[in-house]
Amino acid sequence: MRRLIFFIALVICLMTLVSCKQRREAIRQLGCAQAIMENAPDSALVFLDSIRAHPGILDKRHRMEYETAMVQAKYKCYEDISEDTAVFEARRYFVKTKDYGQQALAALYSGCVYEEWGEYEMSMEAYKEAMKPATAMGDSLIMARIQQCIGSLLYSHGLYGEALKSYKKAAEICRSIPEKQAQYYGNMGRCFILMKENDSAFYYYRKGIDCAIRSGNSETQSILLQNLSVLYRECQMYDEALLTLRQSLQLNPDVKKYPQYNLNFAEIYNLLNKNDSLTYYISLLKKDLECIEDKPLLTSIYSILSEYEMQRDNYDSAFYYHSKYSEMVEYIYQERMEQSVYEIQQKYDYQKKENFYAKKLLKRQIWITLLVLFLLIALMVVVIMIYKILKRKEHEAEINKKLLALQKKTDEAKIEYTQKEYEFQQYNEKKEQDELMLKFLMIMYSESLCDSNKNVINNLKKLLYGDNEQDHWEAMLSIFDRLFPGRIDMIKTQYQDLNEMEFKICILSHFDLSRQEEADFMHCSVYSIDKYRSKLCGKMTKTDNKTM
Repeated sequence: MRRLIFFIALVICLMTLVSCKQRREAIRQLGCAQAIMENAPDSALVFLDSIRAHPGILDKRHRMEYETAMVQAKYKCYEDISEDTAVFEARRYFVKTKDYGQQALAALYSGCVYEEWGEYEMSMEAYKEAMKPATAMGDSLIMARIQQCIGSLLYSHGLYGEALKSYKKAAEICRSIPEKQAQYYGNMGRCFILMKENDSAFYYYRKGIDCAIRSGNSETQSILLQNLSVLYRECQMYDEALLTLRQSLQLNPDVKKYPQYNLNFAEIYNLLNKNDSLTYYISLLKKDLECIEDKPLLTSIYSILSEYEMQRDNYDSAFYYHSKYSEMVEYIYQERMEQSVYEIQQKYDYQKKENFYAKKLLKRQIWITLLVLFLLIALMVVVIMIYKILKRKEHEAEINKKLLALQKKTDEAKIEYTQKEYEFQQYNEKKEQDELMLKFLMIMYSESLCDSNKNVINNLKKLLYGDNEQDHWEAMLSIFDRLFPGRIDMIKTQYQDLNEMEFKICILSHFDLSRQEEADFMHCSVYSIDKYRSKLCGKMTKTDNKTM
């Protein structure tokens, strides 16, 4: 059992080591492919093909880099990339991870795949998306390549002026890379030819050739010289066209392009009416017919062969080549019609989607507008309610302020009234006391004047007592009790040993009377009053000491 476990563990370790080794080797090959991608895309494709058999050994990041590099290599090698949809996943992945370098490449070659499908709007969108991370990184090579792709897309749709702007931007970005500048100048020259601006076309072709010479790239130099030869021919400068075309042929390393050169030589010699040279290149074209797959090139060759045989009265051969020419024209026309129908269908589908999303967007905008309108109305209602509440509070505060002022005035009036009422009451009490005091004194004086005129005394008593006969002392005690309530009972209770005379003198002591006035009232002498006063004082002092 232990041996079995040990064997299984050993196998797992070996598999892990092998897997790690394969992963490291795959990552190394991927790095090599990325390093030589610009200068040797065909060799990079070989490296990438070696990884294709084991794609699962790469982690996700390297797998996404592999998918991007694969599309890039195939595009540079002019292979079909219409099935390479994995680059779309790589594009989304690098957007999430914010790997700007790979994000720019993935978006760029996503645009190339869309362009291969005929989805030109989506292709342009992808190119513009690729420009953002490339600009953030400052990678001039990728930025120039993006501008070139945008220019090529515009060029293919006949927008030569717009394409020219993109090519100019690409040339300015690659100012320090003459090899790339040469390509962009060549593209600009091609645009100027189609815009019928031959002087500008000459200028940019020559600039492109100078850049290609500085970079030492003979292939680019050959292509530009061949295009310049076509321009000379269009301008009827046939000698310059021949000279330039021979220079291009000397620099051309690709044997597959010889039929194109033979056709150009034949067309120039035909225009120059040099039949010997024309016949030579016509014979070369007839030999190359079977190996040529380029349909537009075949169409041009059949056209010149038909014309050549017609000039020599070889009607059967001329008819044959003309029929071939017609077949090729019909084939290209059908192909373009199919492409046009496909493009129309794509545009129809796109327009349908656009209308769908436009309706959806319009519906959303209507709902948003209604919501904003509702919020504005609600806000206005809230503002109006707040305004009314504030106004009401302000009004209530003003009313409360007035009420407080009125309450203050009322309180002041009450205080003033109470004070006046108190003063009036005091006045009435004072008046009553004065009247009582006056009446008391009048009774006392009337009693003291008992020996005077009887009629006067009687009239005075009638005025004081009325019709009721009343003793003057009782009347005086009644008045005294009103002036000093409870004082009589207190004196009687506290000083019980006072006789009648002493009690009367105690009552009279409450008034500001002289000894003589008291003596007259009591019908005695002043001496008697002093004596009674002395006894009264002694008794009261004695009683008070006992109480204490």
